[in-house]
Amino acid sequence: MRMINRTLYRLLLLSACLAILGSTASATESGACVYPYGVDTVMTGLAPKPGSTTYYQYEAFVWKNETVDGNGNKIPIDFKLRVFASAIKLNHAWKLKLLGGSLDSYVAIPWGVFEELRLPNGPASTAQYSKFAMSNVGYSPLQIQWHKGMAHWILDTMQAWTPGVAYSSADVLNIGQHNVAWGPAFSITLLPHKGRQEFGSRTTYIINGYDKVTHYRSGNEFMDEFTGMQELSKKWAVGAAGTIYYQTTDDRSHGARFQGGNRGRSLQIGPQVRYSMPYGGMAVKYYRDTLVQNQAKGNTLWFQYAVPFNGLQFNKRKE
Repeated sequence: MRMINRTLYRLLLLSACLAILGSTASATESGACVYPYGVDTVMTGLAPKPGSTTYYQYEAFVWKNETVDGNGNKIPIDFKLRVFASAIKLNHAWKLKLLGGSLDSYVAIPWGVFEELRLPNGPASTAQYSKFAMSNVGYSPLQIQWHKGMAHWILDTMQAWTPGVAYSSADVLNIGQHNVAWGPAFSITLLPHKGRQEFGSRTTYIINGYDKVTHYRSGNEFMDEFTGMQELSKKWAVGAAGTIYYQTTDDRSHGARFQGGNRGRSLQIGPQVRYSMPYGGMAVKYYRDTLVQNQAKGNTLWFQYAVPFNGLQFNKRKE
């Protein structure tokens, strides 16, 4: 039977970042994050085979209808936020070794993010705002991957994000964050029972830079994306995935602590399905936000697939 292709499903650096009115309490500036935590839940500790390049496509749909304060209580603000985002990623694995592991690089471009926000504007009308733009680009010049038995893990100390390209202080909606960020990450995937099961985790710590336009600095963010899957056949596997998110430092505006620190917290969790094909694979997952503080609350639907440009080499499971 076939083990899941090592070139499948790496990292999405798609930003489906949320932007609500500045008066709305939310974690980090405008409730947004440079990294869409919850996306890297499929074979997180595996990267393309050395010498190969893989193309990834990601689509996300986010809908939020409420926002929650620091005590977990719903804030009485009536709004509807819808986000559709599309991103591509290229990941190349080099035929180079370092510290006993192999090296690879990637760049992820969220080229199309559409946001629509509806707000009440008086007793008989509704204000509607929308925007389409590219979001924060993510990249890593070099990360190291290792393999031993059923364990596969990756250390990435160089991943970073560029500022969004379409910021305007006069707009109600802005796509992406207008600051640079850096975030070391450690990923691990365990494939017991010859790959029939999968247990994975990706832990990331994001350090946000200063926004020179708004004079705002978002707090640093800790997140752990996790997954557990069971193979049903050679092609199909089902399970659950999600993210534990926690903001570790305060937001600051013009050098001062903002709204008591404005620290966000949430747990995303939901079902995940993956499908392996002869030349790539795909995955679908659905998340519901729970245990939310200082963030907008809602649901997210993801679809992603991967196709290797060259090699098309698969690992075979020994009978």
